[in-house]
Amino acid sequence: MSDLDRRRFLGSVAAAVPATKLAHFAARQPAQPAPQPLDDELVHALGTGVLPAELGNAHIERVVRNFQRWLDSYAPNAELNHGYGTGDIGYAPEDPSPRWSDQLTRLDRDARQQFQTGFAELDVASKQSLVRRHIADGRLDRLPLPHQADHVAVGLLSLFYASADATDLCYERAIGKNSCRPLSRSLDEPGPRGA
Repeated sequence: MSDLDRRRFLGSVAAAVPATKLAHFAARQPAQPAPQPLDDELVHALGTGVLPAELGNAHIERVVRNFQRWLDSYAPNAELNHGYGTGDIGYAPEDPSPRWSDQLTRLDRDARQQFQTGFAELDVASKQSLVRRHIADGRLDRLPLPHQADHVAVGLLSLFYASADATDLCYERAIGKNSCRPLSRSLDEPGPRGA
């Protein structure tokens, strides 16, 4: 066998081995179920019950849409960034949407039993009372990362309070957390929120 034939043979074998390994690996992976969208009406009702009323309906609707968008793009078992100084690689937990969908269904069922109307039709105080009962058994010494939340209400709050909107609302200033101001404005105090 000439050198050229040997190189061509080794090159084709080298290219084929990883492809067969990947095909074998992919065949062994369980198929990921499609994300289960949450009921829009119930998620919006949850948002009006647990998010700060100061946001107003239009802003609450935007937060709820962002939450739905985040959940739709959630990738279970995705590789996460490792911490500084460690090589340990973590993986995202399972998709919370099936569990959260069940929780919304239970909130609606309990509202119908207790108030003879659906969760979406309740006033804010009744929604909050029902949600408090549902999360009473959870360990809530802090807000977890959204994907680690045991309850959909906690996941929604967690995603919101990690946002720039929540920081601006808290300080009543247009801070723009995680945004970059030009260097020339770095010493300027942030202006009022919504200005």
